[in-house]
Amino acid sequence: MSRLLLINIDDYEEFKNKIVLEGKKLLPISKAFNFSTNNLIDDIEEYYEEEILIDLRSFNGSNNMLFLERIVNNELSQHTFFADFADKHVLDQMDTIFEDVQYFKSEKEPSEVQESNIVKKITDLNRQGIEQLVGNFSKNILGHDRFKESMGEKFLEYKILNSIGESDIFSIFLMGMSGVGKTEVARTLHSLLGGKKQLAKINFGNYSSQESLNSLIGSPRGYIGSETGELFEKIYNSDTGIILIDEFEKADGKVFNYFLEVLETGYATNSQGDSLNLNGYIFVFTSNVPEEKFEQVFSPELRSRFNLVSLFNPLNVKDKEIYIYTRLKKYVDEFNSIHDKNLNKKSIDKIVKSINVHNYQNLRLLNNQIRKEFIKHIKGAYPPNDKLWQK
Repeated sequence: MSRLLLINIDDYEEFKNKIVLEGKKLLPISKAFNFSTNNLIDDIEEYYEEEILIDLRSFNGSNNMLFLERIVNNELSQHTFFADFADKHVLDQMDTIFEDVQYFKSEKEPSEVQESNIVKKITDLNRQGIEQLVGNFSKNILGHDRFKESMGEKFLEYKILNSIGESDIFSIFLMGMSGVGKTEVARTLHSLLGGKKQLAKINFGNYSSQESLNSLIGSPRGYIGSETGELFEKIYNSDTGIILIDEFEKADGKVFNYFLEVLETGYATNSQGDSLNLNGYIFVFTSNVPEEKFEQVFSPELRSRFNLVSLFNPLNVKDKEIYIYTRLKKYVDEFNSIHDKNLNKKSIDKIVKSINVHNYQNLRLLNNQIRKEFIKHIKGAYPPNDKLWQK
């Protein structure tokens, strides 16, 4: 009898550990059946004499249900299959394939379930929630008006397409010179979604090209290294559905192909064959590649998977002046609160006048100068014998 076990993705580690303790094996569907040839993979025969659990989490609507039905009810009928019960691609037609459908029951205490990692995603918001998020985003991100206008419209379109299973991941590609605010897009979205933990961020400027894929998804079995990979570790340790992929142009072809598959299927699979459902996630890819080289560096297939592509130019003089004032007001408010001081608007205005915005195209360098002038002002306002310096 063919059997399907449905699990909550938050309970996967508990489920996996239970199976291992029972002496059973987990096997991704891709390791059991080749959907391009519609045949079983030869190595699957070695499992015929023992019970295995076959992971359907990397199966999607583009796969052929007829062939899945064949192997479920014939070649692999003695084995158990399992899937994420929130996976619309699989569950739409599972009732007609499996004779026995059950749910994995977690043994966690209710308090443990409440404390489990809840990932906040854009798809959790209704139209009003999305519009409010976009409005707050526009207030926090200076300049780049065309991008902000497009992002709001695209988010609403994505919400509809995602609800009918036609778009799993929303991907943003931002290009432009370093220090123009590209990474702030991901950080701001993470914050506005209520992120309390660290943003999931991968920087390919830190990767060597030959080992980049292994670093990303883990080393293959038999090799020394991380079993899961940095991408999976960062996702597990974050609490929002925002993933920042920085300096993407520095990745190699294998990594490009990997992300092409992720954006197409909505799943990320590590070197051990474990799949992670990323439905509802937003990927923010940033790149310093010039606009004229965009089509040379990235393939047509990969470019077609980006939902929103935008060029970020340096802020104009007015926006930079607003940026300086906003940052300084934040510094002053926090300084007054923490140290019980009374710096006022005159202090902010004085520091603003000391910075020539025309000298800074890069926001990182501008931030450094803002901090430098702020500390200079503090030293002038409070002598060395002030209790501020004695803490």
